[in-house]
Parts: sequence; structure tokens; C-alpha cells
Amino acid sequence: GGDGGVDRLSGEGKCIIVETNYRLYAYTDSALQEQVVRLFSQPLYRLPHMLICVITRSTVRNALVKGISASQIIEYLTLHAHPQTSVKPPAVPEVVSDQILFWEQERVRISAEPAIVFHDFSRLTNVELVASEADRLGGLLYVDDNEG
Repeated sequence: GGDGGVDRLSGEGKCIIVETNYRLYAYTDSALQEQVVRLFSQPLYRLPHMLICVITRSTVRNALVKGISASQIIEYLTLHAHPQTSVKPPAVPEVVSDQILFWEQERVRISAEPAIVFHDFSRLTNVELVASEADRLGGLLYVDDNEG
């Protein structure tokens, strides 16, 4: 009804319960709250005053692609946690928050570094000189001693 999307149970828009099985229960009529939750979870059921979703690797990855970080997801869930969850902290189960962070780390296992490749040296001495100077400057990423 006419409560402007504020949760009826808590009265302050704090309406989300996350379970260790990655289920998310949002006690709300707010279309905005529902759309935000859908950014990182898959809706399973829509009941009056309640949205039941599941957080999956795929839904978290989709959120990450849209520029939402794992810490932002966890912070949102924590800030909007139903008051009942504060009885036994943390509001977001550790297994869920750790997994969300792990799914984010999966995407950033490889990092690009700007580099210049020197090759086709006429003498091994030149390879050693260039490698030595790059190492001295803290910029040596890799050297192949067999390059000649």
C-alpha cells in the first residue's frame, strides 16, 4: 500500500534476510528495492510484500560486469538487513559474503601490465645489459637467457 516502499515489518526499509543457502528474502513492496536486489540475484518467487531470490555465481558476475563490486553488494545487503538479523551478527552469513568476494576474485586472476618486449639481440651480452638495467629500475618482468 501507500507506505512509499518502506518495509512494514521494520518500518525503515531494512527488509532483507540472507540465508546460508544463498536465498534472499526481501520483505518489501518497493519497486526500487526489488530492482536493486535483482541486480545481483535471481528472483524465484514474487509474493505479496515479499520477493524471494537466490544469489548465484552467474548473478554476481552479471553485477560485476555492470560495475557493481562484491563489497558494494555485501554492504547493500548489510545496510538493508532486517532488524531480526542483528540478533545474531553478521547480518550476511560469512559463507555468502566470502563466496561473493571469491566470485569477484575469479574475474581478476590475471592483471595486465604495460611492457616493452626486446628481442632479436645480436649478442647475449646485450640481453644481460638490458635485463640488468630493467631490473635495477624495478621494471624487469621476464628475461629469457637463451635469447640471442
